[in-house]
Amino acid sequence: MSSFDFRYRLAALAILAAITAGCSSADSPASRDSGVGDAASLPDIASNDGPHQLDGSPDYGLIPDAYVGDIAVGADAFSGDGTPIPAAVCQSTASPLVLYEIAVSQPDYLAIKNVGATPLDMKGYTMVMSGISPTAVFTVPTSVKLMPGEIAYVFEYTKGKLPSDINTGANIPFYDGPPTATEPNAVALFAPGGELLDYVAIGSNVNLPAGASFAAIPWPSAFDSSKQSFQRAKQSGQCPNFNASDWKTAPLTRP
Repeated sequence: MSSFDFRYRLAALAILAAITAGCSSADSPASRDSGVGDAASLPDIASNDGPHQLDGSPDYGLIPDAYVGDIAVGADAFSGDGTPIPAAVCQSTASPLVLYEIAVSQPDYLAIKNVGATPLDMKGYTMVMSGISPTAVFTVPTSVKLMPGEIAYVFEYTKGKLPSDINTGANIPFYDGPPTATEPNAVALFAPGGELLDYVAIGSNVNLPAGASFAAIPWPSAFDSSKQSFQRAKQSGQCPNFNASDWKTAPLTRP
């Protein structure tokens, strides 16, 4: 088990112990969920969870809420009511793997670039993608070699059609951008050991790991998500302090 998985399980067990020790009240309506649903079939352990007013379904049954009642304190500590966002633990040197492009169109995708001087294997790297609830967590399951200067594209479902594309097999929960909407989206990139490598957010800092900093990129007034994406222009920030000025808007690289 990786240290990343271990922290997830440890957080869930700690919260379970706290709730079973003294919580028996029913949850109040979810205040951060977007209305898609918590993808659960059982109520919370030891809390008389009823259906939420916004999503119409109970929370996860095996992992209790970080905040009983879905009390919003910024973004949920357990995004999607079951996924803990690790705090920012940084590597000793700047990461050679960075987020390179965020596309919030149809389909949603993101790109990751190797800015280092040696090849990298992306197996075990994890992306936490936030927008519409629930947050999506995707860990690259197989060996994907990325040469220096090479870009890997990560598509939702099976929308990536090139042999080098990585498909998550599930939804990437980004809100469509303007002119459709201006809701917040964010991505955090973690190394196999759990270290935070990169973070970017548009609209507001959704699920910003504790200890990290980022001033969310505002939605540009003339932005068209069907034609444009957010792309890295430079790399002046690094964990734990990331810079919005490193990003620009440009035509989609994979229209």
